[in-house]
Amino acid sequence: MRPQAKVFLAECLRRLHLLTFGDRLKLLAMIVANSGKNRRFRKANPGYAVPPYLLAYDAFGHVDWPLYRASGRQQAEFFSRLITEFCSPRPDLQVLEWGC
Repeated sequence: MRPQAKVFLAECLRRLHLLTFGDRLKLLAMIVANSGKNRRFRKANPGYAVPPYLLAYDAFGHVDWPLYRASGRQQAEFFSRLITEFCSPRPDLQVLEWGC
């Protein structure tokens, strides 16, 4: 969808007080579109915790669990390289991640 059309549609939904409804429909469509991929991911990674759909959608704009893990791993590796490059080695160094 073209950007102008998205803006127009969002404005119409906002004026009709249906923006949240439209957003939830988009979430539902994403859940359905990713259901097979997510099912396979959960089967292959039974202990891997993923956030609830609504939280993931609000925070990341998607509900694609393989992408969620890959992007998280990529960010963790980036910060690991920064810490290794700019911090002196410390065995007691801990990185705490709280999600937001």
